[in-house]
Amino acid sequence: TATPAAQPTRTPWPTPTVGRIKEKVKLKVLAWGDKLNDQVNYDFKEKTGHTATFTIFRENPEAMAKIKADKTAFDTVFIDGLWANGHYNAGTIVPIDFKGMKIYDDYFPRFADFAPWQLPSGETLAIPHAWSADGILYNEDKVDIGNNPSMAILFDPKYEGKVAIYDSFYRTFLNVAPAVTSAGIFKDMHVRASIDGGPVEEAYDLSQSYLDQTLGEMLKARKNFKMIWQNIDEITRALVSGEIWIAIGGNYITQNCLDAGATNIEFATPAAHDIMGWVDGQCVIKNEQYDKNPDAVLSWLEHYHNAESQVKIIGNTWLASTSRACLDGLEKAFPDGKERVAKLAARDTATVDKMSLLRPLANPGPFQDAWAEFLAAG
Repeated sequence: TATPAAQPTRTPWPTPTVGRIKEKVKLKVLAWGDKLNDQVNYDFKEKTGHTATFTIFRENPEAMAKIKADKTAFDTVFIDGLWANGHYNAGTIVPIDFKGMKIYDDYFPRFADFAPWQLPSGETLAIPHAWSADGILYNEDKVDIGNNPSMAILFDPKYEGKVAIYDSFYRTFLNVAPAVTSAGIFKDMHVRASIDGGPVEEAYDLSQSYLDQTLGEMLKARKNFKMIWQNIDEITRALVSGEIWIAIGGNYITQNCLDAGATNIEFATPAAHDIMGWVDGQCVIKNEQYDKNPDAVLSWLEHYHNAESQVKIIGNTWLASTSRACLDGLEKAFPDGKERVAKLAARDTATVDKMSLLRPLANPGPFQDAWAEFLAAG
């Protein structure tokens, strides 16, 4: 696990006291689309007088570039995995006294004190929001996942034409390599590298021999891989219709399948080998807003991440919440809440200890070449 680079001692955060905030502040949030909830934003304005507006981005590098281009354009940003460390090492975000917030005890300890985001000071780099392993989505009527699930099931000849994988030139390779080679994500796929000339931090890599071996297995089983999926709606339709029986994906896709009337789509963490995964959260950007109105920024974080707000947000997206209080609220708020929470496997937080967090690539070229060869063989 990466440790954020040592930084100068910073002035402690003030305790948020909404009542003494006199200036009405316009907060600007840079986020993925599934974080936006108009009701939560409205409630924030009613409660504090402040407003929060959202700008949507698609990928972590895009967010990093936007902030580096203009730190004043946004006041908080959502990240996943070690991108928080990258932001911190680049000097674009400030630490948060999460332990000092009233909502701290609402969260599962593994997320409240999420190790990769912790600083020696006891502060954290981001307030956690949601998480998932890169796991196996499968039709339980068609697929026997076994007692020790493995990505190797994607290569079983009896599932020819029934498998879907990410449309990613590197993520699929890294997911399946531990199942078809002796490579391990933790022992073989982490390097310390300078990403795009920036600070030295952890990155993904895979030796050419392991990459060649993984590509060879994928090419031999090329007929299995019918779908290279790009968006959630696409893979949901394929799973619900029975066109696809097995897919690499996140736990939240089971919820889309439930919404479409399919109760037979389950999620399994590949326990047989190393796995990848993500934890996302919200960071505070180091800018004039933070210097002038820290209480306003903190009041937004407290509001957005409290259990009541999280039930509204997660109740629309059905990601796996990092908040125990949110999961309890979801089970009570929805007639099928317990079934949905169970399908998410959101309470299985020990999985997080086994996950390698999403991070940049040290050397994209070989992955891009291998992916092009795989696609051309289809």
